[in-house]
Amino acid sequence: MPRLTKRWIDSWAPTPGSEAIAWDDRMPGFGVRAYPSGRRAWLVQYRVGKATRRLVLGSLGELTQEEAHKLARTQLSAVLAGRDPSAERRALRQAATVAELCDRSSSSTQSRESAPGATTSSDSVPS
Repeated sequence: MPRLTKRWIDSWAPTPGSEAIAWDDRMPGFGVRAYPSGRRAWLVQYRVGKATRRLVLGSLGELTQEEAHKLARTQLSAVLAGRDPSAERRALRQAATVAELCDRSSSSTQSRESAPGATTSSDSVPS
């Protein structure tokens, strides 16, 4: 396993048209993935129970090797603390956005106002 330095990654030539992963020898579970398209991304791999998970940290253009290494250390520390960073990220993506919550709120308000026998705020205020 190589030490993932900028020089090594720049010289790394995986088989064209195939996906390959190179793991860092200093930190188990930290690596760089080369996609068939030529894109490269930093990743961490860890186990939760019997399941193996891979979490993409960012592309090589977005993060330097030092930034990716620090982020990997943070994510792997979270795994040691019993958390699952991949599941947490998935839950955040599936959570309702503020716009969706506003739409829900406005639609429930409109349905209450249009219900038979419903009073509006202007009906309940004495003149």
